[in-house]
Amino acid sequence: MLTLNHILVDLDPSRDSQPALNKAIELVKISGAQLELFLAIDDGRYVSNWFISEEQLEQAKANSVASHKRWLKTYLDEVQDQGISANMEVVWHKPHYQAIINKLKSFPASLVIKSTHPHPTVSKIFFTPNDWQLLKSCPVPLLLVKETSTRPYQNLLACVDPTHIGGNHEGLNTEILDLSVELTQSLKLDTHIFHSCEPMGLETWQAMPEMGGISPEEHKSYLDNLLHKHTELLKDLTAPYEFGQSQLSIKLGDPISCICEEVKSTHADLLVLGTTYHTGLIGTTAERVLDEVSCDILAVKSKQFVPV
Repeated sequence: MLTLNHILVDLDPSRDSQPALNKAIELVKISGAQLELFLAIDDGRYVSNWFISEEQLEQAKANSVASHKRWLKTYLDEVQDQGISANMEVVWHKPHYQAIINKLKSFPASLVIKSTHPHPTVSKIFFTPNDWQLLKSCPVPLLLVKETSTRPYQNLLACVDPTHIGGNHEGLNTEILDLSVELTQSLKLDTHIFHSCEPMGLETWQAMPEMGGISPEEHKSYLDNLLHKHTELLKDLTAPYEFGQSQLSIKLGDPISCICEEVKSTHADLLVLGTTYHTGLIGTTAERVLDEVSCDILAVKSKQFVPV
């Protein structure tokens, strides 16, 4: 369950707009949470310069931190002028995502908010290596906000998988559903719960002689039975909640395509996804979905997650 007591917002000095901060202010005004403005910097010009002494390097770092504090203070003043309780911190640290993880050890954030930006050459959101690392490593819910996210959320789409109930997935569906309920109530959202299942295609069945082959009619019966089974699993998963039948949706097909289609059909401006990995690459499905959808993304981990 997400209770917004403390929000950590990551700012980007390379951008004129700060969508993460704007969204944080919006949420703080509803929840009354304590807001922490955070900035991690690392100027490679100093580190790679062989012609300055260690003392000069430390002084250069201190000057850079002081300059960025002045920049961040302008945003802090704007926030506090709105009657919001807020503090700020600037640190020199690389990599950026690890600075955020370290900050979470001293600041009890219930939510981290970070901006994402459109790729300059493609018409979709570009997720940086720091975004991906945070998706893997951030121990609290992570909200990735796009530049065009200027209005309050209206439609939430939560993706669950009732077939995953153990291992790294233990409790993840519950976290997603609990969080969705709380957001629905506090932000007055129109919420839908979605599950997709990828069936075995007719061509695959027919290419496996050991399976005895299958007719188109038998394949249709297989699809009907599969849809019925997963529909029942979704109903069982959501039974403890008060979601109406019209709020539940299930589709057979490629998960990425199905989720993207559901985002469009529900006009979702907030997509809630579960993530389970903290080493190696993030799961392929999550990675492709994050690249394709145009809405903000709230990534959630189960309580079983242990930060590295």
